[in-house]
Amino acid sequence: MVDNFLDTSIKKIKEASENNKLVIFVGAGVSANSGIPTWSELIKSLSKDLGDFDIDKSPELFLKIPQYYFNERGEKEYFEKLDEIFLKNKYKTNPIHKEIFKLKPTHIITTNYDTLLEEAAIEEGQFFHTVKYDLHLPYNNFNKTIIKMHGDFEHRNIVLKEDDYLNYSKNFTLIESYIKSLIATNTVLFIGYSVNDPNFNLIFQWVKNILSSHFQPAYLIENSKEFSRIEHSYYKNRGINILYKNEIEGLPFTDVFNSNNVRGNALYNFLNYFNTFDKRKEINDLEGVYEKLSCFEDLNFIMPDQITKRLNIKSLAYDLFGDRTLTTLENENPLIDIFSNIESFSDKTIFNKISKIFLKANIRGVSTDKELIIEFEDNDDFINSLITKIIKTDSTINPTTPNNLTSIFEGKDYESMLRLGYVFYKQNQFHDSYTVFKTISIKAFKDKKYLIYYISEFNRKHLGNFLMNNSKKISEDLKIEIQDINLEEIYDTLPSIEKKSISFLTDIQNFNFIYKVQNKINKHVNALKNTKRTVENNGFSIDSTLQRSFTELTNIWMFLESNYLCIDIYSEIKSLYLSFVEGIFVSYSTQNNSTGETFFNDLPINKIEELDIFEVYIIMTKLKTKDLSQILTDYNVNEIVISEPALEFVMHTLETLVNDVLNNKIKDKSENYLYNLLTLLSRSKLNVDHANRIGSKLKLLINEEVYFNEFKYINRFIVSSANKNLLNQNLISQLLNSYLNAYLKNRRILEFDTVGLYSNLAKIYADYNSYPLDEDTITNVVNVVNIDYKAENRNLIYNTLQSVVYPIFSILKSEEKEIIKILTKSILEKIISAQSPLDSKTISFYESMLLSNVLEANTSINKLIIEGTCKLIENQNESLKTHPDPIYIGLHALTNMYKFDHLNLEEIKDYLKMLGGHVEYFDLIFNIEGVKLTNLNLLVYINEEEMESLMKQEKFKNSVYELFEEKLEDLTLEKRKDILSKIYTRRYKNL
Repeated sequence: MVDNFLDTSIKKIKEASENNKLVIFVGAGVSANSGIPTWSELIKSLSKDLGDFDIDKSPELFLKIPQYYFNERGEKEYFEKLDEIFLKNKYKTNPIHKEIFKLKPTHIITTNYDTLLEEAAIEEGQFFHTVKYDLHLPYNNFNKTIIKMHGDFEHRNIVLKEDDYLNYSKNFTLIESYIKSLIATNTVLFIGYSVNDPNFNLIFQWVKNILSSHFQPAYLIENSKEFSRIEHSYYKNRGINILYKNEIEGLPFTDVFNSNNVRGNALYNFLNYFNTFDKRKEINDLEGVYEKLSCFEDLNFIMPDQITKRLNIKSLAYDLFGDRTLTTLENENPLIDIFSNIESFSDKTIFNKISKIFLKANIRGVSTDKELIIEFEDNDDFINSLITKIIKTDSTINPTTPNNLTSIFEGKDYESMLRLGYVFYKQNQFHDSYTVFKTISIKAFKDKKYLIYYISEFNRKHLGNFLMNNSKKISEDLKIEIQDINLEEIYDTLPSIEKKSISFLTDIQNFNFIYKVQNKINKHVNALKNTKRTVENNGFSIDSTLQRSFTELTNIWMFLESNYLCIDIYSEIKSLYLSFVEGIFVSYSTQNNSTGETFFNDLPINKIEELDIFEVYIIMTKLKTKDLSQILTDYNVNEIVISEPALEFVMHTLETLVNDVLNNKIKDKSENYLYNLLTLLSRSKLNVDHANRIGSKLKLLINEEVYFNEFKYINRFIVSSANKNLLNQNLISQLLNSYLNAYLKNRRILEFDTVGLYSNLAKIYADYNSYPLDEDTITNVVNVVNIDYKAENRNLIYNTLQSVVYPIFSILKSEEKEIIKILTKSILEKIISAQSPLDSKTISFYESMLLSNVLEANTSINKLIIEGTCKLIENQNESLKTHPDPIYIGLHALTNMYKFDHLNLEEIKDYLKMLGGHVEYFDLIFNIEGVKLTNLNLLVYINEEEMESLMKQEKFKNSVYELFEEKLEDLTLEKRKDILSKIYTRRYKNL
C-alpha cells in the first residue's frame, strides 16, 4: 500500500480537528504506558483466583471471568480485588497523553477507569468536562468532554463483567445516546486499541448495528502490527481505516520510555508524526499560504492585520506609509518564494486566489526591505470600485429595497440577503433590519454558512442592544430574545476554520480593535498638529502621518461597510471619524509662512490641498454638524477647495437630500447630511455656477413647513455666498419671493427664523435691486398688513411690519411705500397720544421703523423711551427681572437710534449718568466713564475717533489689552508678531 492513503487520512483527521469535529477513543494501550494493567492483564489476574482459565485460547471468556468472579466472591470482594489491582500504586500521566491533547479533540471517550486523562487535561491547560455517569452530562460548561463510558472506581459503576455490558443501555442511557450521536456526526480516531481488542470490537459493533450506513468512517492507529492488505480491506469495508505505523518510511524515533517499552515508544512516535505532519511533509508553499488565507474568501474586505496574523511569518508587516504592501525583513519565506517565482507555476489558479484575497485586504504588493517583489495591477481599481459602491449606497440615504422580499430568501444569494438587512439599517429601520438578520441566521445555520451566520448574529445582537436602549415599543419577548444572544458562546461552538475568518469580529465585538485604531489615529492627528506648528514657524517637516491616517481609517471603514456590520451607530466608531476629519483640517489649514530663501522653500508640504469625494463623504455622513462646525472654527478654515469630481458628487447628493427632507424620509439622517454639506459649502471655494445651483436647490426648502435648523444652515450658505458675490440677482429675488409666499401660508414661520434669514435676504436683495419682486406677492403682504391693522391686534401688526415689511421697505414701489408710511404714521400718533411708558415691543417696533428709514424720528417718542428706561433703572429689582430685559431693550434701541442719527446728543446728554453702566454697547458709543470692555466684537461699532477717546480711559485700555492677549495665546508666534506690528503697536504705542 502506498503512503498516500496514510497522508490523506492524517489530513482528514487534522481537518476534523480544525473544525471541532474530532472525537478520540482512548483505550487501555495508552494507560498501560503509565504502569496501569491492561484489560488482558486484569482478566488474567481475576482468572488466577478462579482456576486460571486459558483466556488466550478462549477470548469469549473476557467478559465471563469478571462475571464468574463477581458471582463467586460477591460485590465486596469483587471491588476489593479491583482496588488491589488498580489503586495500589500512584500512577502518573505519560508523554502519549500530551500528544493526544495536541491533536485538539473536541471530545475524548475512554473505556479506561483511571483518572490520567483528567490529570493530563489539567497539565496541558485544557478545559474539559468529565462525564462519569448520566447525571454529569447536563452540567457540561466547556463544550468539550472526557466521557468515561465504562465508569470509574470513585462511583463504583465500572463496566467489566458480562452483566455490565448486558445492562449498559439501562445504566448509561444518556451516555450511550450521546456517544452514538458523536460517532455519527464526527470523525473518530481510536488510540490504544487493536482490531483484536474485544473492547474495541464490542464498542464498534454496538454503534455500527444501530447507525448502519450513517456511521462516519473511523480511524484506528495500529502500531504493533505490520501492514496487512487483507486485514486493511476487511476493516475498511466495515468503516474502519487502519493506519499502520510501518507505512511511514524513516519515521523519526524518540525514546520517551525505556527501550523495553517498544509499543509505548511506537505509539508516541506515531502520534508525534501526526502532530508534526505539516512540517515534516513540507507542504508546497503556494498551497500552504492559500490554505491559511482561504478562510477569508467569503469576506468582501479583509483587514490587512488579519492577513499578517494568519500567515504568521516573522517580521511581516503591512506598510501604512503609502505603498500599502506586505513587507518582510527576511528575504526567504513562503510569501517571498511564491511571488518571486510566479512564472514557474503552470497552473495559476491558486496564485490568482491568493492575489484576490490580497486585493480584498487593500494590499498593493509584496516586498522586502530592499525591493518590491510584486505589485498587483488591479489593486487601485478594486479598492476604488469598492469605495465608490459603498459611497453610492450610503450617501443616497434611501437605497431601494426589492419589491418581493420573499424571493431573496428562497435562494442561496446570501450577499443580497445581508445587503437587504444593511439597507434597512441604513434607513434607520432597525426593527426590520433585526428581523432580516434573524431570518438570515436561521437559514445560514441550516446551510452551514457559518461566516454568514455569525455576521447575522453579530448584527442582531448590536441592533437588539440599540433597540432596547432607544425604543419604548420593544416587547418583553424580544428583549429576552436579544439578551439570550451570546456571541462568545456562538463563536466558541463554530468550526475552527470558520473561527479563523471571523476572529477579527471578536476584537470588534468588544471594541478592543476600535480602541487601538482610535489611539493610532489620535497619534496621527497629534503628529499632524506638530507638523503644522513646525511648518508655520518656518520649520521643515516631511511626514507620512497623513497617508497612514487615511489608510488606517479607509481600511476599517471598508471592512465594516462592505461586510455589512451594523455598528457605526456606536460612539466609539463615530469618534474614529471625528478624529480623522480633524486630521484632514489640521493638514488642510497648515500654511508655509516662510519668507526667506532656503533650500526647503522648494520642497512641497505633505498636506491636503483639496477635498476628494471620500473626504467629503466622510464629513457629510459620519459627523454631527456641531462637531464639524467646531473643527472648522478651531482651525480657522474659511475657504475649502473641493475637487471637481467631489463637487459633482455634492451636487447630485444635495438634490437627493433636499428631496428626502421635503418628503420627510429618514428625517434625522437626511437632515444631518444636508446640514453637514451646507456647513462645508458655506466655507468652500465655489464658482458662480456651483453657488447658484446650490441656491436653487435650497429654494425648495423655503416653504411653509421649514424648521429652525433648515433656516440656520440655509442662511449660513446664502450669506457666505452673497458676501463672495457668487449669487445672481434673479436667484436672490426667487429666494425672497419663496420666503414671502411661505409667510403668507404660515405666519409662524418668523418664529423659526431666529437667525435672520429673511432680513439677510432683504439686505442682499436691496444691494442688488435689479430683478423686481413678484407684484402679486407684495400686494398680498400689504393686504395682510391692512387686515392686521383693522383687527386692532397691536402685537400682530408690530410683528408684521417690523419683521416682514420694514426689511423690504426700501425696495417697494412708491405707492406701496406710501401705504406703509400712512399706516405707520397712524400707529405713531396713537403711541404719542397715549402718553404712557412704552413697553419693549413698542420700543423695538419704533427702532425697526427708524432703522428702515420709513419715517423720521419723533422727539416725543424718543423722550418717552429715555425717561421710561431711566424709570426702569431707578425701580429695577434683580429678583423680578424678565426676559427679554426691558432695560437692555431700551438702552440698545437708544444706542442704535443715536448711532444712525435718529437721536441727537442734546436729547439724551442729561440722562447719560443715569443710563450708563448697564449695557456695554451703550457705554462704548456714548463714551461712558469707567467702561470695561468684555467683548472685542463690539469694537466694530465704533470709529477711530471714538476709539482714541476711549483709550484715554485707563480701565478701558487695560481691558482691551487683556482681551487681545487672550486671543493672541491661540495664535502661532508668527501671527502674533503680525498682529502686534500691524495693529497693536501701531495703534496704541503712543497712548
